[in-house]
Amino acid sequence: MLYALMQTFLSQVIEGDEWYTKVGRTVPVDDCEGWTIVLMERASRFIWALGCGKKERTLFSWAIQILRD
Repeated sequence: MLYALMQTFLSQVIEGDEWYTKVGRTVPVDDCEGWTIVLMERASRFIWALGCGKKERTLFSWAIQILRD
């Protein structure tokens, strides 16, 4: 509840980033199948969302939907 009340007085800045994972051997970034997308609040480093999958539109659409809700 305290966190919910603080949103009234403090602004939140959410950052989004994607990482690729090296599994077994190094491959070019475009060929990598393991991607992680993370949405994190900048000041507190609170993780809003963390999702894995192929680097496709559906992975990024999922992250944007999290922010919209």
